[in-house]
Amino acid sequence: MKKVGIEEALEEFDSFSLEDKEFLVEVLMKRLTEEKREKLVVRAEEAMEKVRKNMTKKGNLQDFYQDMESD
Repeated sequence: MKKVGIEEALEEFDSFSLEDKEFLVEVLMKRLTEEKREKLVVRAEEAMEKVRKNMTKKGNLQDFYQDMESD
């Protein structure tokens, strides 16, 4: 499949019927949502791994501020 640039994709999009445009936008939004979900899962797994390895700090907001000031 030939890869196209953004400008070419937009020009092609402009040639679609309204129904095809709506369908394409729906498909793209679902793909974007899924990609964001997958990235969030990876970040959550990384965070949980840091918690398991005791690489995180615990405390309240005042502790956070004090820690930030000491850096």
